[in-house]
Amino acid sequence: MNDTDMRLFCEGNCYKAYEFFGAIPEIQIINGIETKGVQFRLWAPNAKEVQVIGSFNNWSGSLHTMALNEKYGIWSLFIPEANIFDEYKFDIKTRKERWIKKADPYARLSGRGPNNNSIVFGDGSYIWSDAAWMDRRKERICGNVPMNIYEIHLGSWKRNETKYLNYREISDLLIPYLHKMKYNFVEIMPVTEYSADVSWGYQTTGYFSVTSRYGSPDDFKYLIDSLHGAGIGVILDWVPSHFAKDKHGLENLDGTPLYENQDVNKSVNKDWGTLNFDFEKEQVQSFMISSAFYFFDKFHADGLRVDAVSNMLYYGYRGYGNPAAVNEYGGREYISAIDFIKKLNRNVKKTFKNVLMIAEESGSWENVTKPDYLGGLGFDYKWNMGWMNDSLEYMKTDPKYRSFRHSLMKDQADLSTYEKSILPLSHDEVVNG
Repeated sequence: MNDTDMRLFCEGNCYKAYEFFGAIPEIQIINGIETKGVQFRLWAPNAKEVQVIGSFNNWSGSLHTMALNEKYGIWSLFIPEANIFDEYKFDIKTRKERWIKKADPYARLSGRGPNNNSIVFGDGSYIWSDAAWMDRRKERICGNVPMNIYEIHLGSWKRNETKYLNYREISDLLIPYLHKMKYNFVEIMPVTEYSADVSWGYQTTGYFSVTSRYGSPDDFKYLIDSLHGAGIGVILDWVPSHFAKDKHGLENLDGTPLYENQDVNKSVNKDWGTLNFDFEKEQVQSFMISSAFYFFDKFHADGLRVDAVSNMLYYGYRGYGNPAAVNEYGGREYISAIDFIKKLNRNVKKTFKNVLMIAEESGSWENVTKPDYLGGLGFDYKWNMGWMNDSLEYMKTDPKYRSFRHSLMKDQADLSTYEKSILPLSHDEVVNG
């Protein structure tokens, strides 16, 4: 990672930060000899000291203290003793002289509780066979082919009595079902690592780490590759608006609010028990855009369903946070997050051809699906929760009173004239009956 890469990261313009940060297996020349090992990097500008601890040093980092680039707040260390599948964490000394153990924000693979250690993985060894799908993706996604999307939570869709099914086992069962039911797309609820088994995955702890509940990243690639081979597109749920408060995670990463805002009125998401990302920090922008890029780049995703966009557009949206928080103009719009959304969509479309960016936006924000140069947010579609709510409410009404509620259907018809919408009946409706 050279000075230019570090500068771009700190300016919010490094969109493949996963190529530099985390644990990268590589070969370096040491004393004229090619040496295999792992390069570790961490952004922790307010830490006093950082050590790498892991299975390669018996969880004692005294010999593996990282070096700090003070200009950019980036710590780094090459460890020849480390190998793929070694477990590790960062042991961080805070300004208050406390030592805290944190998982790697850029980990490619993560162990599960109670330790929640990061695992060295790299890019894996999977060989893709979906070239035909990738070549024809434009006509499947951007053409006139109707999209019929099946939403799935991998952990509860099918499982045996003793364990979760592996990504590969799911593939063998899922594809025949999708064909039988005439679905041509599947939307997979979050696979970015999370701690609680009872969760659907919306409380993310690892934004580059495919959950190990169902296998390795290579196993997940096999699932997507197989779906593509069967003519089925893959949309991944992605959660950029807030993150879990697990102690091994992003909260107070270096002993200070780093990924979250230091103003609790802006950072604390009271209803969800999570923390909102601080998009005023350019490094957080680089982190999140890189996460989106990662799944398009390394996993051949065809689209991202961006969760909880309304929580990014406003401070205190529907109580998710503190309504007292306002922007510099006195309004409730979260200006930095709005700019981030536009920047995210603009750069995804510039880099990856014929992919979908879908906003799960439950409010009444205008021009969600218009390009940013026309004043929009730049999404391809709005995941229209309002259609679901209004349609079900209308159908629940006694027929003799429906004439008083026609506006529910009219408003949705009007919306279709200026927003491109996907009409979902999905997990929220199941939970709420």
